[in-house]
Amino acid sequence: MRIFCSLVALLVAGHLLGAKETHPETGKIQWNRDLAAAQAEAKSTGRPVLLLFQEVPGCSGCRQYGAEVLSHPEIVRAAENDFIPVFVYNNRPGPDAEILKRFGEPPWNYQVIRYLGADGRDLIPREDEVWSVKETAVRMARALRAAGRPVPASLSALAGDHLRPAANPSPATLTAAFAMDCFWEGEERFAKVRGVVATEAAFIDGREVVRLAFDPAVVAWADLVRIAEGFDCAHHVYAPNAELARATRTKRGVSVFDSAKSRRAPESDQKRWLRRG
Repeated sequence: MRIFCSLVALLVAGHLLGAKETHPETGKIQWNRDLAAAQAEAKSTGRPVLLLFQEVPGCSGCRQYGAEVLSHPEIVRAAENDFIPVFVYNNRPGPDAEILKRFGEPPWNYQVIRYLGADGRDLIPREDEVWSVKETAVRMARALRAAGRPVPASLSALAGDHLRPAANPSPATLTAAFAMDCFWEGEERFAKVRGVVATEAAFIDGREVVRLAFDPAVVAWADLVRIAEGFDCAHHVYAPNAELARATRTKRGVSVFDSAKSRRAPESDQKRWLRRG
């Protein structure tokens, strides 16, 4: 009886301390459950928080995601070594439901991963339907760069990363977009520009655009516009903010980038020419 009581006490203590949990839907990553403690650790270490919202027990798609993406060795290694992984049930009442409400996440939704800085804010925009190993690796790499953290070579390779990050990347990246005839070609060209840390094929106002994040400490906005014009990838320029829009010198149209008007292109269009090798 004494042994049984001791085991119960240990289990209760582990739960109260935010013990790590594993489920088929959450793969092989050792997840933390205490978000407040994870944010405190993020402040002291600089490592971002990798915040998973997942349905447990979940549908076959949730289990497949856990078995394929969240069990991939490089994803597991990066999640545990370069991030602070935290798991939140999206189908439970209590503290989990409160966290869902805090982040505006819908209950009983498909899996979503968000990447938080030490201040608890998103390092990169939230995105639904990121369900492949490659795209998960891409977003992990983007989040690390946004936090000013190095990207492990193994994670970069898994992402098929053709970008050239700055030697000392700044967390103060800016987001812009450029319209062109073909965003496949545009992504390939922008990926070669030093200071561009992420690209995405998208649509704005019916135009094909490349939405990109860049480090202004490495490539100035005026230089980036000139480079885009040289690529013939500046049929319309969507500047990061009103100040830079006013300062933009181009013969084409200029407006301020609005993420609400940007629609991500299908997965088959992402990094299309970059994948050609």
